[in-house]
Amino acid sequence: MKTLINPTVVKYLDYIIRFYLSFSLLIYAVAKITNVQFSQSSDSYLHYKVEDLSPQDLVWVFYGYAPLYEIILGCFQLVAVFLLVYDKTKLLGILFLWPIFINILLIDIFYEVTALRSIIYYSVLLLILSFLNQKQLRIAIVQLVQIPGSQKGFLFNLKNLFIIMVGFALLILLSLTL
Repeated sequence: MKTLINPTVVKYLDYIIRFYLSFSLLIYAVAKITNVQFSQSSDSYLHYKVEDLSPQDLVWVFYGYAPLYEIILGCFQLVAVFLLVYDKTKLLGILFLWPIFINILLIDIFYEVTALRSIIYYSVLLLILSFLNQKQLRIAIVQLVQIPGSQKGFLFNLKNLFIIMVGFALLILLSLTL
């Protein structure tokens, strides 16, 4: 089967997107680690009632309230940056970034954060990057869910899926008794 895009173009596009996302995320990560992104929020909103704050202000106050939480978020983003930069870890970086981006996207949508366009743009770039690496990602994901020596993926085996669902239901019932 003939590919639609020249492999050299794919390689350059892969590098360009990875380095751009890494650079952009590095800025956000450093801002969080140094308590710059949300820190001004906790003090500047003290004289407001919660009902007077915009949804975005609520998010900024929440994240700015606990500086350590902000630092931890920044560290996760920093790990994603380093994973994405190197060829040997780029697939892990792509997989690591999806939950981070989805979380930011949902917060920006539901709390009307003005940076929504930015995370949409970054998510589209991550989607393109995932598409460019789809073959390797598919192999990696299958390897992650496969039991050594078995032909089927672990989760795709009906017996295993049933056991997991029963165990999950039991944990839910147990949590209801707490």
